Amino acid sequence: MADIQTGVPVKSGKLNKTFKTLLIIGAVLTAALVLLGIIDRLSGRAEQRSATNTYGVNNEGGKAFYLSAERYLDEAAGIKTERWTEAARFLPRDAAIICLNPDGKIYSSSESQELREYVNDGGLLFLVTDYTVGAMDIAEDTGEMAEYRGIRLEKFTVGAGEIWVFETMGEPALNNLGMKQDKSAARDLLLFIEDKCVEKRYAKLLFDEYYTNLAKDPTADILGYGLVMGAIELFIAAVFYFISTGQRFGAPERVIATEERSETEHIAALAKMYRRTGSESIGFRIRMEALLDDAAVFLGMRAPYAYDEVIDAVNASAAFRGSGFDELIKVYKNIDDIRLTAGKLDKYIGQMDRIRRERLL
Repeated sequence: MADIQTGVPVKSGKLNKTFKTLLIIGAVLTAALVLLGIIDRLSGRAEQRSATNTYGVNNEGGKAFYLSAERYLDEAAGIKTERWTEAARFLPRDAAIICLNPDGKIYSSSESQELREYVNDGGLLFLVTDYTVGAMDIAEDTGEMAEYRGIRLEKFTVGAGEIWVFETMGEPALNNLGMKQDKSAARDLLLFIEDKCVEKRYAKLLFDEYYTNLAKDPTADILGYGLVMGAIELFIAAVFYFISTGQRFGAPERVIATEERSETEHIAALAKMYRRTGSESIGFRIRMEALLDDAAVFLGMRAPYAYDEVIDAVNASAAFRGSGFDELIKVYKNIDDIRLTAGKLDKYIGQMDRIRRERLL
């Protein structure tokens, strides 16, 4: 090789050889990773899809609940629902996660540690299970019982985050069979998930399918996570080695602290979320029907019943006079002809909560 200007032969030197060697190693490792991914996809992954995950279409499957969450959370609050097929160590810190675990399986010690770190950083984890053992492994403590619209939940606090366990108690509450028989538990759990995601400012809910053996890529488990990270670090080191100036690529960004929000701010944030997605009327209808369900229980009505019947019973009951329920009913009946503003929705949500506290509890 010769210099272009002088024509004097110039040796490439040891550094050039080292760089080429590193490139070859990187190319071989990349090809191996791609090949392993292809083999994994062709090895019959469909056979690994257990009947209890969100792809399952038989009685034990969770596809009906997943599709319900995907549609409702997006339309009502702009919360996107996706399947998660990677290990817990890769969980994003701006999304909540839910695991349908009807068999009562327990996380391994490494998985528990990774989930504990996610929750400790402010994460929000929902577990649907027959047992709370998995949650206790993550939290390393016992929880406290809570109730939301008739469903019993157990809350575990880990650092800045929370784990909420919905115990199925052996009943098919959220699988396809349970959804066919009675959708009330699924509906109430979705309302609870919506409230918590809005409160925590999460715009995404991930269904954990990695835990049901639908891992996106088993490379890290086959080669070892340390080896994969070592190859990446080797490549990065080679690139930066040949950057002569070593200048930084930008100023560090300041991390914005998470703010605590009061109940009033939570109601305002919920209204803002509906306004942003243009779904104020959908949000009002869902909240109003939930209030009518609570009123039906309060009045001793037994399902199945029509909402018109509940409205007639509410209007005839002295328990709701002067509560403003009649105004909400009027809006509900004419919701398709009303352009509901965010301010009105804020007002109506607060009014519903006041009725629930003062007249139903």
